[in-house]
Amino acid sequence: MSSIVIFSYCSAVSAKTTFTNVAKAAGLREVRRSSSMAPVWGDYDNDGDLDIYVAHGNWAGWTMEGDVFFRNNGDGTFTDVTEEAGLDKNTGDNDHAGFLDYDNDGNLDLYVYNSTDVDDRIALYHNNGDGTFTDVTEEAGTGLEPGHYWSATFSDYNNDGHLDIYVTRVWNNPNIFFESNGDGTFTDQTDRAGIGDSSSCVNVISGDYDNDGDMDIYLANGGGNFTAPATFYRNNGDGTFTDVTEKAGVDCDKGGRCTAFFDYDNDGDLDIYAGGGRPIRLYRNNGDGTFTDVAKEAGVLLIPAFERLTVGDYDNDGYMDIFVMPWNKSRILYHNNGDGTFTDVAKETGVQPAQGRVGGCAFADYDNDGDLDLYIANLGGYDALYRNEGNDNHWLHIKCTGSIGDIPVNVKRTNKDGVGARVIIQAGQLSMIREINPGCSRGYNPLIAYFGLGQNTTADSLEIRWPSGQVTTLANVPADQMIEVKEGVEGYKKIEVEPVKQIAVEPQGKLVTTWAKVKKNKLYQNYPNPFNPETWIPYQLAKSANVAIRIYTQSGQLVRTLKLGHKKEGIYQEKSQAAHWDGRNDVDEPVASGVYFYRFEAGDFCQIRKMTVVK
Repeated sequence: MSSIVIFSYCSAVSAKTTFTNVAKAAGLREVRRSSSMAPVWGDYDNDGDLDIYVAHGNWAGWTMEGDVFFRNNGDGTFTDVTEEAGLDKNTGDNDHAGFLDYDNDGNLDLYVYNSTDVDDRIALYHNNGDGTFTDVTEEAGTGLEPGHYWSATFSDYNNDGHLDIYVTRVWNNPNIFFESNGDGTFTDQTDRAGIGDSSSCVNVISGDYDNDGDMDIYLANGGGNFTAPATFYRNNGDGTFTDVTEKAGVDCDKGGRCTAFFDYDNDGDLDIYAGGGRPIRLYRNNGDGTFTDVAKEAGVLLIPAFERLTVGDYDNDGYMDIFVMPWNKSRILYHNNGDGTFTDVAKETGVQPAQGRVGGCAFADYDNDGDLDLYIANLGGYDALYRNEGNDNHWLHIKCTGSIGDIPVNVKRTNKDGVGARVIIQAGQLSMIREINPGCSRGYNPLIAYFGLGQNTTADSLEIRWPSGQVTTLANVPADQMIEVKEGVEGYKKIEVEPVKQIAVEPQGKLVTTWAKVKKNKLYQNYPNPFNPETWIPYQLAKSANVAIRIYTQSGQLVRTLKLGHKKEGIYQEKSQAAHWDGRNDVDEPVASGVYFYRFEAGDFCQIRKMTVVK
């Protein structure tokens, strides 16, 4: 029996997704009054799982603790390797950081920048390929004096195969553009490029809004008193830029502190979400070089204004969602309804309430299970790592590898991590684009194209438009895998990564079986999860019903049926009342390690969740 047949009975319900905060169990540092400002995801040691660097700043009087670097152990836990990696000198007011392979050697390097004008500086760290980093700021020519550097974006603006760096500043200091010389050094080309804006940019992003093959720049100028309008630069393709803010209609005239490029309506071009000032803007790309603000119609006109955001398809339904962090400690997760509107689902998915004030946030699949997890840096509180518990939707993750350095050398090629590449997928009725582009707002997403495919089990077509001008096309790519596509090479390579063996997280608080009025049927996440050898499955009933739970492999094979009999209305959460599975199949054999789906059936109602067996 195929998984499509199994899940078609209740797909609308099973698509619901929840998150579990596993920061403490994962070994990530928890400090009350934390100064965490920006989470930065990247696989610095090339072992197949994502590590995280957390920049720490000095905001509203919180004590600076120094940046911290966590290596992913591949078992659901992380180890602090800050000192071991040689990154323990970053103790200043570092509001942000970013990974980039500036020298195209296949290892992610690190750029750290500050936001004050005392005892701080910009730093570029070269990844030595042995787990350590070396400060090469001066040698590379990227050294800058202290002075309120609040954001940066890394892209190949002239498509020569080498990443350039654009650094922005506040308090009316001019921004700085470093162009790569292709030999590991950089030259300040701000004046020639014409992008020395001094409107106090708090957040800068890059993206190809006009689909002409080169990266443009949008600046959220929210420093100072929030009065400066945004600035939008179109890349002319000759090393210079033109200010098209007014022409494009994206001035965001009352300031802003965060912004993101993404295609929220799946029409093939990049839209812009901008916040931090008032009003909030969702700029829909009209496809003719102009934008229309549709924030009110889309239901994302958030009040109070928010300070940080990140975007990603957290439920793998094929539509990009938005996570935002207002200053007032609330958290909002806007689920994309697929019709041009959004709904806040923060509470029901488990990412609300907040653990502190606004710091930073970023999506990433740190456990390699196919869905996006969420790291939140909570200024003045506990940082959170929200593990996505998943659903039955399918997915495809794509790593784009540029061919810079390959023979022959006289052919135009793309930078090693494929930054700026446009990935286009058609899967059934879904048509989606992603750009390999990490920048967002006080957070850094991995250099991976994450696609949710909904109930489609295949990407019918996949196209990659490389910054070099080359195009790769693939057809009928199976879902539920990570693949690598290399520029100029036919086909793709499946990346064999084992899902992280998750540590178990017990539910917080006392679980109480209740016989009061229950408004709706519901299936809860099993606990512990992951587990070995047994687990409990809580649920609730709005009315009495015959109850059964069926457990399937990822391929759709039925392995166990738990017939619970006729149950009355109530909440079944305690171990003495919840369904129990001993990790064995219907012939009493222990099942293998892996991901399983469990389907809850109560009369005509059914709901599906995912769980993991570890041995």
